[in-house]
Amino acid sequence: MHIAVDHIQDNRFAVEKVLRLEAWRYFVPIPFKVSTRLIKNGQFSFGHIPYYLEGEQMLRDFKKVFSFRELRDVIVSLVRYYDSREQNYAKPERVKLYNKFRETQMGNEKFKAWYAMWGKEFADLIRNMFPWKDRGDVFQLKFEVLMGDEGREAQFSMLRSLGGFLGLNITDDKIEKALLDSVGTETLTYSGKRSSYKDWWNGELEDLFTQYGFKELNRLYGYE
Repeated sequence: MHIAVDHIQDNRFAVEKVLRLEAWRYFVPIPFKVSTRLIKNGQFSFGHIPYYLEGEQMLRDFKKVFSFRELRDVIVSLVRYYDSREQNYAKPERVKLYNKFRETQMGNEKFKAWYAMWGKEFADLIRNMFPWKDRGDVFQLKFEVLMGDEGREAQFSMLRSLGGFLGLNITDDKIEKALLDSVGTETLTYSGKRSSYKDWWNGELEDLFTQYGFKELNRLYGYE
């Protein structure tokens, strides 16, 4: 269940092909103050929730995990993801921008089209989520550590800490199995391989990254 401030995306009984291409069909207009009350013990939800005081109060009894990642990699992943699915837009100017994005081959021009379409929206979202990162009752989960980029010990140490935070007794054998069952497996957003900005990045893309405010945000999250 994907949860947002003004709706949920209910994937439980979704048709995979439809969900991949037209996820908006599974949007249900349930506001955050209602949807959070529908999550029961032992259940979980995920989403991109901006920080605001009322929202924090609604989630005060929840175990909260905040995951974050190098934003250059995030943008490459988003470009690849948006290129693989369909969108419907009512406003002609949005339709024009979207068609340009979809029709452009992967490269600098496609990234420019993505920034024109979604750059400000995502920069604002990431900025507004940032205060969650340093709240005392929120567990910080760094994507690169989770993926083992900083070594096996750092990976297992973080996951042991996550287990403790959630009140679970997780052995290293269970961690090993969970990683084998999840990392690199097929999901609704998996595109066949992990996205890496190093496959595409250059000076022009770095300038766009800076222009739209992502470089400043990246530093807030502990990256260069």
